Amino acid sequence: MKYQILNTPYYKQRLDRTEIQIFCEQPYTIITRDVVGDATGKSKDEQIQLVLDQMNIEYDPSDKVNELDSKQIKLDKALEKADAKLSEVDEAIANMKKESQITQGALIELMNKVLPIVAHLQLKKEDEVSEDAPTTGDDDNAEKGGETGDGNVTSN
Repeated sequence: MKYQILNTPYYKQRLDRTEIQIFCEQPYTIITRDVVGDATGKSKDEQIQLVLDQMNIEYDPSDKVNELDSKQIKLDKALEKADAKLSEVDEAIANMKKESQITQGALIELMNKVLPIVAHLQLKKEDEVSEDAPTTGDDDNAEKGGETGDGNVTSN
């Protein structure tokens, strides 16, 4: 049977359905169906196929039930794969957290050992700098009654 579009498909916005009429000359048959969605932008062959699919569902739903079953099986397999991947990711995250805690503990322990040594070395360096600094004799000027370089020096 060779079907053709009889009238221009009409989209019913309130119902979100498109009314499509097809006909066949041998044997003369006219079929009108409302298909879900806006099918006005589809090709004539696609519109004809939508009407025929709708008829098949109405008169022999076993084909569509079998098709849905096969899709369900595919979805179940995909879901199992996704669950397996999710389990792997969860395990990897748990391992990363554990390793991060170990690394963090080691860093804190290292800092607790190194910081006192660094502080001790800084104090030692400051002591060495103060011992090596030359004396300028400012103390002698203070005893005489004034400081050097302030402009108000009084000599005794």
